[in-house]
Amino acid sequence: MSNVIEPRQNLNLTLRMMFSYAGEIVLWAGLSILAISPLASDFSSHSITSRSFSILRLMAASVPPLFEYAALYYATGVPPLEEAAMRKWGSDPLWQEYVSKVPVLFAWPGSKI
Repeated sequence: MSNVIEPRQNLNLTLRMMFSYAGEIVLWAGLSILAISPLASDFSSHSITSRSFSILRLMAASVPPLFEYAALYYATGVPPLEEAAMRKWGSDPLWQEYVSKVPVLFAWPGSKI
C-alpha cells in the first residue's frame, strides 16, 4: 500500500478551502449589513452635516467585506494555494479540467460546475 493520495481527493480538499474563504467574506458582508440599520437610523436628520457623517459611516461599514475579499483573493489566500496547486498538479489532466470548471471563490450563475 502506497502513501500516495489520489489527485481527485486532493482536488476536493482544495475546493473546500476556497469555499471557506467565500464563507468568511459572506460572514463579513452579513456583519456589515447588520450594521447598516443602526448607522442609517439617524440619516433622517435634517442637518446636512449629520447626513454627510451618516453617509461616511455607511461607507465605512462596507470596508470590512471589501478588504477581506481583496486580501484573500489577491494576497494571502488564493494566490499561494493556486501557486502550490499548479506546482503539484499543473501537468495533471484532471487538475486542468478541474481548474477550467470550478470557480475560485463563488459559484456564480452560469458557472460550469
